Amino acid sequence: MTPNSPDITYNVVPILVPAADNHIWNYKELRLTSLKLDLAAFSSSYEREVQFTDDTWRERVNNTQKVTVVAEITMTGPSHFGECPNAYEKPWVGMATTISHQMLLDFKLPFPKSLDGLLVYALNGLWVHPGHRGKGLAKRLHQSTIDWVKAHHDVEGNQKKVLLALVKADNVAAISLYRTLGYKVIEEEIHPGSLSLTLPVIE
Repeated sequence: MTPNSPDITYNVVPILVPAADNHIWNYKELRLTSLKLDLAAFSSSYEREVQFTDDTWRERVNNTQKVTVVAEITMTGPSHFGECPNAYEKPWVGMATTISHQMLLDFKLPFPKSLDGLLVYALNGLWVHPGHRGKGLAKRLHQSTIDWVKAHHDVEGNQKKVLLALVKADNVAAISLYRTLGYKVIEEEIHPGSLSLTLPVIE
């Protein structure tokens, strides 16, 4: 680090609901950036989501049946740190969204039959900006997700909880990351071209 470079640290925090307007804007910018930079890692596309209205982005964030945790930069010293996803004082450079079991049921979203009887939570969009990888942010985002799942109240009672991640079968880097985090592949295809990986949270 040069004498004029900033000292960079990171906070990992959930987006509180109802979200402030600047948080919704930050989320939108980071999500669109992730789709631009890592299109192959997502089932959606930049072209699709860039057309979303402000209300759509607001609805995405303001839902108590899901949580989005983000990694934000905290700096001391000169504030020049190269290109970043947005221009806010504490730029967001990573995120992960988790959908509750109840939301999966409400939207009739599929999950492996082998998980019947369990409270299944879906982990979506675990992503870190390429300029900030290799710093343990994915693990920190994931741990924050686990903490939310453990604390989340489910109407079905205190059953076993499991995290489910759907990953494109050719996304070797993501599969390797999830395995490092303790996930195991389920040999049951629910989306063509995708792998299902699961991690017990409460057994």
